[in-house]
Amino acid sequence: LATYGPFMSRFNLARRAESGSKFPFTWPDTDRVCMPHVFMRARIEGTGRYVLLQICASVADQKLHRVLAALQDCKEVVQYAANFNKFIAETAQDVGGFESPQVKVCAPVGCRVLDSKIPQLTGRDSHILVFDYPSAEVTKFILDGTEEFHELSQAFFHHVAWATNGNAMLFDLKGADPGSGDILLVDPCILRTDGEQAVKDSVKETAFEVLHRNCGQLCKAFDPSRRSGKVRRMCGVPACGLSHPGR
Repeated sequence: LATYGPFMSRFNLARRAESGSKFPFTWPDTDRVCMPHVFMRARIEGTGRYVLLQICASVADQKLHRVLAALQDCKEVVQYAANFNKFIAETAQDVGGFESPQVKVCAPVGCRVLDSKIPQLTGRDSHILVFDYPSAEVTKFILDGTEEFHELSQAFFHHVAWATNGNAMLFDLKGADPGSGDILLVDPCILRTDGEQAVKDSVKETAFEVLHRNCGQLCKAFDPSRRSGKVRRMCGVPACGLSHPGR
């Protein structure tokens, strides 16, 4: 579907960064961010039900470790979302008891291909991801700073950096915005301070300032000290791991 184009945006931008295009922050060079993927809507045979397939663009790259990395990111984002939803629900109760919106995550299933009728797309023993994603459209919430401001996704983005003391930063938030106030995220990435795919603190700090230039009311409930993107730190908490340039 043409409407699934935003799913591929980060890979297109990664290709531009590799070719020398300039961005307002250093483009993360992790495998999760840069490895090209194809997203397709597929109908389950014998039913009217559709699912979303995420497949490495090259059959040779459709390895188990890449599926496991995506599953790990999703698992961690699910927990971050649960903590964030709990916080805003408690905040809503404190100010009048209104129903608060929620960040939801479309959890994928990792699959090994047993057979394929399209060998140029995927082959036997390749590994892919399958999402029970209900929408035929996708909204880009946060990627390169050119998106329209969306308060819930921006607050969630900020909350994760704040709650992890800057050790984790979300990247490429996209999915469905059904108009109910909730959002459904698909294939979110995490930039981490530690591990094989670690990203320098300075890279995350600069990206944070570009991607989250201003705070909404939800942000001010947990991090009132950060007033704008001009503050050269990831959040207003002095203990934040990215508030110390020498770290």
